[in-house]
Amino acid sequence: MTMLLPGLLFFMSVAVVNVDTEPFYDDSRHAGFASGLKVKNFEGSMNFSGWFAESENGYLKLELPREIGYEGGLEIDLESLDWERANLSSGFNRKIHFLNLFSNSIADHHYEDGGTDEDAIITLRMGSDRDGNPRYGNTFKVLWASKGAKRSPGTDYHETLAEISNDYRWPEKVTFRVEWSRRHEHVKIMIEGRTCADLPWRSQVAPIRFLFLGKSKDFYALQGVTYKNLRLYQLD
Repeated sequence: MTMLLPGLLFFMSVAVVNVDTEPFYDDSRHAGFASGLKVKNFEGSMNFSGWFAESENGYLKLELPREIGYEGGLEIDLESLDWERANLSSGFNRKIHFLNLFSNSIADHHYEDGGTDEDAIITLRMGSDRDGNPRYGNTFKVLWASKGAKRSPGTDYHETLAEISNDYRWPEKVTFRVEWSRRHEHVKIMIEGRTCADLPWRSQVAPIRFLFLGKSKDFYALQGVTYKNLRLYQLD
């Protein structure tokens, strides 16, 4: 691992997975944000340049191309981000699932609430504690399973904190990148081009098919931030 430097991410040295240099899908080539993808907009505002939640229940559901279900990546920009305010955007003692990938359109993390023992899940979670502080400080939590919703038989579901320095200063516009690879058996989370989580992904049987922005079925939405510039990739 690299040395921790003030004001920078705590990022890891990892094996490189090649990605197509040209996106499989890019907003800039289409007639606006998520144009050409099947979407469901619930309590959110969507225009040519992006989408944002209008309430604590708002989300945007996008159906992803089948070609990236097992070997894929996405990039998306979060604009007008104030990290502390964003964590409190849906109130005190709240969990906010601000970026979510699922194989199951039900989009629930829990077996008892509609998840299955074959679900593939990747979620980035922020939020607030009972005292109104960011729930995970200057970082966020990653929830993931290559096979099986939480508490399903034989699941490999886990949760971990992304490795980000307490000194890192979140910019107002941040590019998040998520990659998943059945072939290379890992999930990678990146911020501004630097890796903050590299996680095992060894048992995927169901393809990633759905992207949820704002929130998933569980918990609350990220408000006050606009999602922009969606790019989708096929891994080599």
